[in-house]
Amino acid sequence: MTKKSEIKKRLFAYEDRNAVHVAMVKRQKKLQALVDIHGIENVCLAGGYAESTLSQYLRMSSPNIGKENLDKAIHILKGL
Repeated sequence: MTKKSEIKKRLFAYEDRNAVHVAMVKRQKKLQALVDIHGIENVCLAGGYAESTLSQYLRMSSPNIGKENLDKAIHILKGL
């Protein structure tokens, strides 16, 4: 493998990881907004989170937040 192709491969992997990080931070901000409005207990109940897990998601610098539970919490809490 040439140096140029190796650089391109590494660049793609770096950009992919960065995109995932950006998506997770967006999810974290959505969760924080839900907690600010509805309280942590209600968000946990609506999204199926344990309170300790949700607290951890909110304080991590690189969280790994699943989309399904977040979408469920948003849908259930919408309009309350």
